[in-house]
Amino acid sequence: MSYYFNLQWHITTKCNNNCKHCYMKDDKTYQNEVNNQLEFNDYIKILNNYKVFCNYFGFKGGITLTGGDPLLNSNLFDLLGLIKIYGFYPVTILGNPELITKEVARDLKKLGVVRYQISLDGDKELHDSFRSEGSFDRTLKAFEILNDAEIITISMSTISELNIDKIIEVMDIVYDNKINWFDFARLVQVGNGSSLDVVSPERYKKFLNEIYNNYLKYQGKNNITKLGFKDHLWKLYFYEKNNIEIPKVNSIYSGCEAGHSHLTVLSNGEIFPCRRLPVTLGYAHKDNLIDIFTNNKILKELRLIKSFEKCNNCELGYFCRGCPAVAYASTGKISGIDPQCWYNL
Repeated sequence: MSYYFNLQWHITTKCNNNCKHCYMKDDKTYQNEVNNQLEFNDYIKILNNYKVFCNYFGFKGGITLTGGDPLLNSNLFDLLGLIKIYGFYPVTILGNPELITKEVARDLKKLGVVRYQISLDGDKELHDSFRSEGSFDRTLKAFEILNDAEIITISMSTISELNIDKIIEVMDIVYDNKINWFDFARLVQVGNGSSLDVVSPERYKKFLNEIYNNYLKYQGKNNITKLGFKDHLWKLYFYEKNNIEIPKVNSIYSGCEAGHSHLTVLSNGEIFPCRRLPVTLGYAHKDNLIDIFTNNKILKELRLIKSFEKCNNCELGYFCRGCPAVAYASTGKISGIDPQCWYNL
């Protein structure tokens, strides 16, 4: 049996937006990335490193390309061709709508891109204020083009105090436009997002309930759009509704994938457990991924339930643990308390 592993690879810092909550523009890492972009030969080293890593552990390796906007990297299509030769699957792109055309979508499909994710963070006025004027309309047009090319479309929202009251409207827009997936992630206070406010745990619990009730409204009416349930606090939500059963285990088997089935590589080759968890583990074009994954003390901490300050005594600890990136931004500790977990407050 092969286990899935995903490498999220930021192949450029170039971007045609400057989003209010962008995690990339972090003073600690951003300028270093800008000044040390990798060459194509380094891409080959990373692919070789990742292939050996997946073979060693028996992982089925997928790759998610992002940036910045990957379409601003002139080597993108050559890189996709190499990824296809190496056999990594699936290939996902997280990007912007500005450069999506019918021709681009057709070429992405031919080169093996399975999914394309674009952000949608509010109604037209709010979304454009987050990103750039006209972004809302460009996003919906890009989704239409990608749907026509039979590339799976994903709408992603970042939840903060600025837009939490608009996300139900976003969800309705996604369903109305027959985008394949609707999902969201919580704001992590790094980069541009460091000055924004996160929502309270009580408000976030109420928000999940609103989303789920809206999701139920669409069942049987729209069989195209699915709700992603990405946030691990969904597990707590369903646990409290008696909708999930907790298996009796003594090891982590679900929850945050960082350090388990996910690593992030920046455009300078730097490796993070997750892009929103800015802790350097090594460099993918220089260091052995097997060694990093096996021996790095930060990854070991993420795999050890007793490391987590609140989760270590929680019956959900082995398959929830909230979001370590949110916790790290709030507390400075990788295994600190997720500030939006409402359990046993």
